[in-house]
Amino acid sequence: MDETLLNSRFHKLTGDDDQYSAGIEADENGVLQFNVLISNRPNQPPTMRLNVKLRPHLEEALSYLSNMYEICVFTAGEQDYADTILNFIDEDRSIIKHRLYRQHCVRPDSGVYVKDLSVIADRNLKDIILVDNSIISFAFNLSNGIPIKAFLGDKPDEELLYMVTFLEEVFTKTDVRTHIDSTFKLRSLSKRYGQ
Repeated sequence: MDETLLNSRFHKLTGDDDQYSAGIEADENGVLQFNVLISNRPNQPPTMRLNVKLRPHLEEALSYLSNMYEICVFTAGEQDYADTILNFIDEDRSIIKHRLYRQHCVRPDSGVYVKDLSVIADRNLKDIILVDNSIISFAFNLSNGIPIKAFLGDKPDEELLYMVTFLEEVFTKTDVRTHIDSTFKLRSLSKRYGQ
């Protein structure tokens, strides 16, 4: 989710925070963004503003891909944080059908979260693709991972358009891993450099 679909930053509330719109609007660079006021404690007034910048073409890409794929967001973020953002983007879950969070990740080292696709027990790995800006996120499933450039929220990019094109190709394959391996060669690079 973070740096793949969007970029978010927390800001302490100041007296000027009532100037921020509750809806989606374009920032000075034309990147769509929204703000959510949140509290550190239940039933308390908001203490933070979460500014979320959406990667360009996000809505069109997910909407189009949902006609071919069953979309799940798998994030290393905490569930409350992720749900706050995902509920704003797709409240009725009409596009993003499933959500997996930090508690579903494997933690092989302090501060490292790996999205092990074996937690998805009712799907075959030959049919699962994980798109992420961090190769470490799919380290246990290199043949299922599609790397994407990190979105830092500072300028528009077209990475999601490139990803859609690749996912259109992969959709016709009986085993996505073969096509991903031959395109990105992450497993062979991992073997070559001693992983």
